[in-house]
Amino acid sequence: MGGLQGRRSVRDAVLALQRSPITTQRGPTTLIAADASTQFVNAITTFDPDELWRRETARRRIGVPLDPTCVYVQLGAGRINTIHSEVRQVIDALLAHDSVHVVLGESMLGDRLAVDLDRVHLIRDYPNALYLRAFDRCVQAGGYNSFHEMRTIGLPTLFLPNMQTVMDDQLARCQVAESEGWGIVAAADRSSITKDVEQLLLLEPINLPTSNASNGADQIVDLILK
Repeated sequence: MGGLQGRRSVRDAVLALQRSPITTQRGPTTLIAADASTQFVNAITTFDPDELWRRETARRRIGVPLDPTCVYVQLGAGRINTIHSEVRQVIDALLAHDSVHVVLGESMLGDRLAVDLDRVHLIRDYPNALYLRAFDRCVQAGGYNSFHEMRTIGLPTLFLPNMQTVMDDQLARCQVAESEGWGIVAAADRSSITKDVEQLLLLEPINLPTSNASNGADQIVDLILK
């Protein structure tokens, strides 16, 4: 704390996230007390809503039919063939519904997933967020990028937050989605996954104020260039 606070004399301003869901929880944003030099910006995302591909275009690129329910799953999944892994539990619960197709997001930096299941598709691209209009629901961890990408378009999301992070209170962040009506948070022991998936499929997209908010990245550029 003293390290950041003590450097006030050698910097001109601090950029902080406006109304961050976890500004009152543990995390870097709590290390700097706001003063006259603090500039608040909106959430930073890798896209603006008008840059997303149209639903039809995105689904054709993935190979998903236009009519079925499509659920995007990205959990850092490297154990897809381990029957008790989180990602496999999620996929099995989703595929129990004949009308559901699942799209798994692969990391460009990670190993390729060995998947050979009907109605399961893969994306290995960057940013995967370009495909978001193809999806009706989502299953994610609780990281900053994933959370704000889903929040930007109000996409119903089941969150499986990482409870082991030291500087990132993912649980607190995901609970904001629950309070806003577009998210569900799985139990810490993951015993609720099947029930949570059932509830996820009943959630409808909502239009949040953040849907029309400026991208924090653009705001930062404007502030730096002033």
